[in-house]
Amino acid sequence: MAAQTLKKLLHQLIDKINDEDLLKAYLRVIKSSVDEVNEDAIGYTTKGKILTKQGLKEKVKSASKRVKQGDYISHNDVVKESKTW
Repeated sequence: MAAQTLKKLLHQLIDKINDEDLLKAYLRVIKSSVDEVNEDAIGYTTKGKILTKQGLKEKVKSASKRVKQGDYISHNDVVKESKTW
């Protein structure tokens, strides 16, 4: 089937769906497939969002700044806290 025919068929099928949750699920699938072709992508976040080189640099700078400001939890504190879980 040609791409144009497939698009037309998809449009017709989507127009018949009234279930909002199902439409949202299809949207996520289609969007993630389209996002995957993003040439700037170097990976994905834990939430499935595309991560670019620039985005990663910004995250590292932000994390470094927080550590320099003392905004972190030490390993010992995490161990102590985990014992109460």
